[in-house]
Amino acid sequence: MSDEISLIGLGRMGRNLAANMMEHGIAVQAWDQSANVRTEVGTFLPDLPLSGDIEELIESLSPPRCVMLMVPSGDAVEQCLTTLSGLLGRGDVIIDCGNSHYKDTERRQDSLSSQGIHLLGLGVSGGLDGARYGPSLMAGGPAAAWQRTSPMLETIAARAEGEPCAGYLGEGGAGHFVKIVHNGIEYAIMQILADVFDVLSKGCGMPAEEIAKTFHALNSGATAGFLVEASEHVAGSRDEAGTGFLVDSVDDRADQKGTGHWAVEAAFDLGVAVPTIAAAVQFRILSAEDRLRSDAMENMAGDALHHSLSPDDVIPLIGSGVACAMASAFAQGFSLIGAAKDDFGAKIDRRRVALLWRSGCILRGEMVHRIADSLDSEPECFDFLRSDWFQPLVAKGIEPLRALLTAALSVGLPVPGLSSAAGYVDALSQSRLSTRFIQLQRDYFGDHGFRRIGQDVLVHGPWHRDDDP
Repeated sequence: MSDEISLIGLGRMGRNLAANMMEHGIAVQAWDQSANVRTEVGTFLPDLPLSGDIEELIESLSPPRCVMLMVPSGDAVEQCLTTLSGLLGRGDVIIDCGNSHYKDTERRQDSLSSQGIHLLGLGVSGGLDGARYGPSLMAGGPAAAWQRTSPMLETIAARAEGEPCAGYLGEGGAGHFVKIVHNGIEYAIMQILADVFDVLSKGCGMPAEEIAKTFHALNSGATAGFLVEASEHVAGSRDEAGTGFLVDSVDDRADQKGTGHWAVEAAFDLGVAVPTIAAAVQFRILSAEDRLRSDAMENMAGDALHHSLSPDDVIPLIGSGVACAMASAFAQGFSLIGAAKDDFGAKIDRRRVALLWRSGCILRGEMVHRIADSLDSEPECFDFLRSDWFQPLVAKGIEPLRALLTAALSVGLPVPGLSSAAGYVDALSQSRLSTRFIQLQRDYFGDHGFRRIGQDVLVHGPWHRDDDP
């Protein structure tokens, strides 16, 4: 296949991908439905050939053709595919680079396959800089489509230790499934770091520039990574006037585009616990419940105890405590990937996922490298928290994490990321959970029965009567 491709969608991500491909010698012809966007991109990328309509775009390619979509998930993807299905033919490949739900991708693949058109679902991580200078790419779909497009995709991807951070993860929606999980972990770690900010800001009364320095110190060792680096920058950013810090003027209603919700939904479907991902999603939802929050503020003194924590007591807890919390979030996500089993033709290689995340993506950092190393030495280890590198990190960090959580709760600060991450680690380490009591409750009012330890037969408690209807 020659190095030529048509690109549909020239928003900020699309135009950056186009620039990336052009820089690597790939012949790109592009189109966007907005004439204004095409004009703007023509100024930004004067050497990029732009088509006036989608038909002209497809005619510019020699068969077998390859078309890349960089449009919002949902209706925009559906409309593009409907149009393209009438213009493309057997052997042509469409690459969906948006955050599509993996089940939608599989439905679309089935529909297009009847015409011999291949649809590759491509998870793209790295934001605008990644698109421009090298993203992490997670592919899923027909193996033949990957074989044909991989030379181009590997060329534009980020690199780690000389290897492209682009790879094939399985059939169907495997690529978009892994991207959903990636974003779920991203939600969780962002919430953990936001919790830390709130403890330092509201709990300790630290000024923003000092909090930025704390994040700078955190960006080393096990916790080093892009999201911690980003936290340092946003914590210390001044507002436009230069008289204060930007974070103090930001509306706290947090947006979300759905991938975090989809990760939690997939976890429910597959029977996997992802409490920190779920807590992060729920907290964003709660942040937007204006009426509920305003009514509560009228009746509860939520800010009364703020600024009563000592930074000298809190800061020493952060390094190892946050490392433990981040490891917990990653473990939840990789457990979800592992639970997919052979849903995508074969079991997704979790080490391969970690290798793709080493560079270019939002989750890049030291912990991803250590996950790859751990799964390399212990490939069948389902819970890498028990691996040689992570086990001592968790053992060292769980007490500081609990202490950090206790400090936050003592001054009335909600820290859903920290609390759920600690709860996950503590639950895994218990020989018996409180759920044994729930089993008796269920039997008491619902006659559901319970199993005794070491037995697989349902029995009932003394409240059960054989003559109950």
